[in-house]
Amino acid sequence: SSGETSCVVCPVAHYCFAGSTAPTACPAGTYRSSTGGTASSDCTLCPEGSACGSGASAHVPCAAGSYSLAAAATCTSCSAGTYQSSSGATACVDCPAGSFCELGASVALPCAAGSYRATIGATAQTDCADCPAGSSCTAGSVSPVACDPGSYSASGASACIGCVAGKYQSASGATSC
Repeated sequence: SSGETSCVVCPVAHYCFAGSTAPTACPAGTYRSSTGGTASSDCTLCPEGSACGSGASAHVPCAAGSYSLAAAATCTSCSAGTYQSSSGATACVDCPAGSFCELGASVALPCAAGSYRATIGATAQTDCADCPAGSSCTAGSVSPVACDPGSYSASGASACIGCVAGKYQSASGATSC
């Protein structure tokens, strides 16, 4: 304002070039944690695994389920079929076999009991296959397990059923006694 007798120190998250009448915010993807910046080059590039919005005084680590590369204004959600359990990540990892990962996943969710997934990258429970008849699949199965002799199962079973008294089954992988 007019009549000022001294200049004010440029605040954190900003820079002030010679003759400035107001501070300029550090651009998105950068930050400045100290006062007295004189040019946009005094703003520090946001490190990988963090985000820095416009006028940031510090970088903020990406939350689990997201990631960033250097100089990011925002973190990016992990795409479906991938996940990231750690904060401050620079990439997401493929969802392992036996599980599925939805958009922005921070953990891989196991395929439900009675289903399995043999390959990586599933995006939903519907990507897990029904356990075939004559076998069982516990939660998170990567392959069906054939029923032992003396037991059987229908399709989608989480456990095999023992033959009742008076019946038997001598083969493994049976669908009836």
